[in-house]
Amino acid sequence: ASPALKRQALTNLQMQLTNDEDRQRSLGSSGAASAKMHVPVSYEEMHEASQTSAAVTGALQHHLPAILEAMLDPLDVNVRHAALSLVGSLLSAGLAHPAKILPKVLALEVDQGTGGTAEAAM
Repeated sequence: ASPALKRQALTNLQMQLTNDEDRQRSLGSSGAASAKMHVPVSYEEMHEASQTSAAVTGALQHHLPAILEAMLDPLDVNVRHAALSLVGSLLSAGLAHPAKILPKVLALEVDQGTGGTAEAAM
């Protein structure tokens, strides 16, 4: 795939993760507010949010190997940067195990050449 297509795919996955986190956060805050006013959050709303979260998480887990490979893309530093940003979000959300990611991050650290993958970590 072209670098532009890879960047767009990584950006789309990042947006899906961010939107899901925002949806969960708003549902949690509305649930807390509803509990104070004795108005329960709709079961349907909670179920739909759970199903959406499961789909987003499943998609991210399915694409994790390709995301990790994109971190070392030899053609475009912007692809590497987008992949690194997405991996950071996955780690922050607890959706990826650090042991799977550490070898790729170490590869970024040791590649110091001009145009090398270490520039993506900046």
